[in-house]
Amino acid sequence: KNGAVRIYKYGNAIINYGSLPQTYEDPSTVQSETGFVGDGDPVDVLDVGSTPCVMGSIYQVKIFGALALIDEGETDWKALAINVNDPNAASVSSPNSMNSVMPGKLDEIIEWFKAYKAYDLVNGNLVPTGDPNNTYAFNGVPQDWSMFHPVLEKSHISWSKLVAKQTPSNDCWLTPINIYDDISLQYTGILSTSDFKIYFNQKSTNVSSWFTVPMYNNSDNHIIYSINEIPKGSSAKMEVFKKLEYNPIAQDTNDAGLRYYGYGPSICNYGSVPMTWEDSAQIQAATGSVGDGDPIDLMDLG
Repeated sequence: KNGAVRIYKYGNAIINYGSLPQTYEDPSTVQSETGFVGDGDPVDVLDVGSTPCVMGSIYQVKIFGALALIDEGETDWKALAINVNDPNAASVSSPNSMNSVMPGKLDEIIEWFKAYKAYDLVNGNLVPTGDPNNTYAFNGVPQDWSMFHPVLEKSHISWSKLVAKQTPSNDCWLTPINIYDDISLQYTGILSTSDFKIYFNQKSTNVSSWFTVPMYNNSDNHIIYSINEIPKGSSAKMEVFKKLEYNPIAQDTNDAGLRYYGYGPSICNYGSVPMTWEDSAQIQAATGSVGDGDPIDLMDLG
């Protein structure tokens, strides 16, 4: 800060502290939940598990709540989580259950992030730095997953807009998106057989079209990428296969064998939008029905 390397002088980290990928707290938007703008960073994650992690490690956590820290007038969400392989992972599913399994730990975390900028630990004594304590929205009450989940979803949308250059970059280094220079198609098997598949290849390695191709183009969030599955005028029912390794495009089947459109050839270029999913366990407010468990379909009318 101000050109100097930052060190926690209040004491060593009491949790595994990290961030959630593909999230962004937009500093140009006031968050309705807190009344403050975002801090311009990914959403922080506090892993309360028992084992210290290796710096830079990537691993799965279960999020069970969050703290809405307000730091120098900016929202700085702290997702409460636990390593899925931790012995207590099955027992911790909410802030309340954390209090039962780890008495006093959550209060310690809340106090630590409130005071760590306001005090330095010198020879075992807390010495005021002159900076004020941080504060919390919701009067410091930890929020559960049901409240925090929509916040996290919005942070992913903010990240998508950042990558698409729809919001100020805030001096973030943004990876250029130019998938056509990197991804090639690899065809295996014989067309109109169950062996036929189209794989996406990047630098001589198979990759998932569903997870590797970005949703948004890097210039306008009305311009997105489409993965074409069924060319206009064809009738073979092709799709991105969610359950096959690397999610290749292949022909769908039913009890009768390979599926074709019996009503007639496709009247549009039919495909899917990468990095999307219609959750089959979640009722959509717009329709009153659950999702179909697939990526969002796209019809190119050109």
